[in-house]
Amino acid sequence: VLRSDIPALTAATGRLDFNQHGMRIPGINAGFVGGQEHIEAGTADGAVVVNVTGSATPQGLRRLVDTAVARRILDSARGMARYAVALSVRGRSVEVHASSDLTGLAINLPEPLGKAPSDALALRVDLVPNRDATPMRDSVHVSAGNLVDVQLERVADAGSDGAMRIDRGVISIGSPSVLPEAGLLVHLTLPRLDTDRWLPLLQAGPEDASAGAAGAVAPDLVAAHIDKLWISGKRLDNVVLGASRAADGSWDANIEADQTSGSLHWVSGTRSSPGHLTARLARLTIPESAREGVTEVLDAPVHELPELDVVADRFVLGSSDLGHLELAAQNSRSGRSNTWQLKRLQIDNPDGHITGSGQWEREPTSRKRRMTLSITLDIVDAGNLLGRFGVAGAIKNGKGRLTANLSWLGSPFSIDYPTLSGDLELKAEKGQFLKADPGAGRLLGVMSLQSLPRRISLDFRDIFSKGFAFDTIHATAHVTNGVLSTRDFTMIGANASVLIEGQTDLQAESQNLHVVVLPEVNAGSASVLYAFLVNPAVGIGTFLAQWVLRHPLSKIFSYEYDVTGSWAEPQVKRHERSKPEAPEEKTG
Repeated sequence: VLRSDIPALTAATGRLDFNQHGMRIPGINAGFVGGQEHIEAGTADGAVVVNVTGSATPQGLRRLVDTAVARRILDSARGMARYAVALSVRGRSVEVHASSDLTGLAINLPEPLGKAPSDALALRVDLVPNRDATPMRDSVHVSAGNLVDVQLERVADAGSDGAMRIDRGVISIGSPSVLPEAGLLVHLTLPRLDTDRWLPLLQAGPEDASAGAAGAVAPDLVAAHIDKLWISGKRLDNVVLGASRAADGSWDANIEADQTSGSLHWVSGTRSSPGHLTARLARLTIPESAREGVTEVLDAPVHELPELDVVADRFVLGSSDLGHLELAAQNSRSGRSNTWQLKRLQIDNPDGHITGSGQWEREPTSRKRRMTLSITLDIVDAGNLLGRFGVAGAIKNGKGRLTANLSWLGSPFSIDYPTLSGDLELKAEKGQFLKADPGAGRLLGVMSLQSLPRRISLDFRDIFSKGFAFDTIHATAHVTNGVLSTRDFTMIGANASVLIEGQTDLQAESQNLHVVVLPEVNAGSASVLYAFLVNPAVGIGTFLAQWVLRHPLSKIFSYEYDVTGSWAEPQVKRHERSKPEAPEEKTG
């Protein structure tokens, strides 16, 4: 045993010569750190110079490292590699120069640090003490080919019996960097990096509690330029990141990427509460391909997902440019399951304003979560707003409000229509349905009745085929398992009015509707329509009875149809109203 912090030499054999002037080792063979080594040493100028050649295993080297992260990295390696070490010992200071090509060693680390046993990777370690410094100081330089370059300047920690702490240093991966003025800098220049694979190796674990201060070494600065970066399943492209750690352990960062740009503030969580992420972004983009990945991030356990406070001047979801975003959310425990609470959602753009709240909670009898959402959409320009959601050219102008309380099983970013339930109310005015492509917004095609002139000959063909202009639209609807039902869809225009009741299947994109068209509406008849809006529970049948009693001739000018089939290929036929049965003749 040379020192208590160095593994013992086992089965040592050889010759040791010494006298009052020094010592000499012409050759000793021994077992050390999992392999065999050959030692030659001698005294020169008051120093003991030792040259060692041999082989080692990662498991044998594990006792030589004093950080939990280094131990986990060694645990990922298998095999044996040859090395050479030159040591110069003078008093309490030790100078070390070591090298190895790591051939024969398999390293099962994520990109870019993994290697096969046959691959060579030139590893060099140099530890040079500053013997004149008080307190004791040294410098450490570690390099692995052109991939890794580590420079550390260390100083003896007062009252720690010679333990060294990092005064300043830089860990460079991908390209070299320079030492910062103070603290530890991590500098990354990489084509790709998956943080989800690295975090289990780098984050604190139960073994860190016994590792002491050495096991708690953390960077103070991060500078990164990464072409493709994965964070919690979400990919960012062309990332430039600068981050610094404050005295309280929180992090401030600036990020520039194809998907986002802005500043971040991160406060780490504890065992009992999650962390907190505050983001102030110039832009935030969630591509269509990343929606499922974001959902998996939100579905993380409560101790992994932080509270979110996000403000983005420009928010793009898929291909939809939605404008200014404000989002406040958190994951919290509720009974046996954790709930993702959407405390505030606000989206603003020149064409509309969205406000809402909700929660995403695990179903007791299901592995899925149920999304519950209360939302209000104030419409400034319906046509432009629909264009932001990819349905351009369907409506011109139009303003109003849509309120909804909805729930479904599955992702917050993708409605599961078979489980969709809730209630909706729409009030709109001063717009016009346009002759839209039937492939875009086919449900709007049902509302605008563009299919009617295509299916049967109507006296009011021009009213619908060229785009129906409406003064008001009012409707309430109830959704059960993806089937939307309404009794009071009322659309009033200058040349005609429309009443619709029935059902439409949002998943199957089909309908079963009863449609009434009143081609001419004057001031007197319009009052009946508006009365219908006040009391929609009467239904279209009762309304028509009131309408005909007030205006007996209007029945001649009204049209009733049944619309069935798919949205793309609706089937239209005249509605046959059943004749009322003759009353029984009273006797006696």
